[in-house]
Amino acid sequence: MLFSFPFFGRPEFTLANTKIPLDVIFLRTVMNSLFAGPQVTARVISIISVAARDPEPVAAEEPYDLVLEVYRGDAARVGIKVGGDLCITGES
Repeated sequence: MLFSFPFFGRPEFTLANTKIPLDVIFLRTVMNSLFAGPQVTARVISIISVAARDPEPVAAEEPYDLVLEVYRGDAARVGIKVGGDLCITGES
C-alpha cells in the first residue's frame, strides 16, 4: 500500500491492527514527471521491518512524503535499499 502526503514530515505509523508482518519503506520525492503519465522518482530514506500487530509506532528519522508498505522481506528480495531510488508510476 502506498501512502502519499502533501508535505514533508514524520507522521508515525502504527500497525497494531495489521495481521501480516510488513516492511515499511519511507521515501522522499526527488522528481515528478507527467511526460509519460504520472510518475514520481523517490529516494529510499529508511526501511523498518515490523511484526504483525506491533503496537509501537514507527517513523523515519528524516522527513518523508511517501510511505510504501510491502510484505516483510520483500524489500530485500527485490533489491530495495536505503539510498536507492524507486520509480512509482500510475494514475490517480
